[in-house]
Amino acid sequence: DYTLIFSQVDEHTIHRRQIEILLHLSEYKNFTRLYRFAKEAQKPFLNLYFSNYETRILKYCIRKVFDPKLSHLDLSIFQVFFEHHSHLNVITLSDAKNMDEFTDYLKGTEYYSLFFALKKEHPNATLHDYISALDTHHFQYIWQKKDHVLAKSDQDLLKNLLGSQLDLLNIQAIYRSKKYYHLEGKEIIPLLMPIYFHFKPQQLENMAYADSLPKLQDLLNRSYYAKHPMKNATFSLNQLEHYYDQYLTTLYATISHKNPYSLATLASYLYKKEEEVRKVTTIIEGIRYGLPSKEILKYIMINTKNQEVI
Repeated sequence: DYTLIFSQVDEHTIHRRQIEILLHLSEYKNFTRLYRFAKEAQKPFLNLYFSNYETRILKYCIRKVFDPKLSHLDLSIFQVFFEHHSHLNVITLSDAKNMDEFTDYLKGTEYYSLFFALKKEHPNATLHDYISALDTHHFQYIWQKKDHVLAKSDQDLLKNLLGSQLDLLNIQAIYRSKKYYHLEGKEIIPLLMPIYFHFKPQQLENMAYADSLPKLQDLLNRSYYAKHPMKNATFSLNQLEHYYDQYLTTLYATISHKNPYSLATLASYLYKKEEEVRKVTTIIEGIRYGLPSKEILKYIMINTKNQEVI
């Protein structure tokens, strides 16, 4: 997948972001091949999944608006791919000089009202504000849309996969907000995804308002994830990122194994491809900064012994 994409690249001059973009291009090409040969019953899920790619490209464009140093990034290589699956004009959006222009270029798409409302309500909205609003929109869109476009059995599978992911992302957000930014509960609540699976709203609120990290850990110990332990993975505050990777990897493997003819197989493949791109990007970054190979491995390795189905 990567040989052709990187065949014309000068390794001495290419920028880290450009490498990341090329890696994502390989991911998109894989999606295109899947879509081309997918059965009609599988395409509603793939259409839904495409929201991941729209969200990602919008984030690239927003970052270009806020950071002039990224003006060299050429996103036009994605245009053909998006023309087949999206109403977004990548070239126009990536040329936006400010958020007013960017929002105007979104007219006629489902994203226009989101950015128009945010710009109107928060004229001084930051990059973080726009990214957070986009993430919330993305997850809510999939969460709500799945019940209208998928068969009941596939709805339940996607609910399990996505719901678990959002639970664990919310816990990470609470922990980081407390440990690194010392935010109070009322400041943390707006940062959370308003979607609940194994956590009830009151549980997350109690965690957000926990007055110390030990208290937060105590609340975690009473949660679903602590009561359903995973082999060799501890659900503790200092291992949340590892637990997140381990839990989702195992969950995708388990569900696709038990439901080989469902959307779970497609979802598992796409998830693994995303993880592969993430790991390759991490390796390149590690090499760029001169990290020893053993140190780089710590950032990319998930203990494969723990990836068996449950």
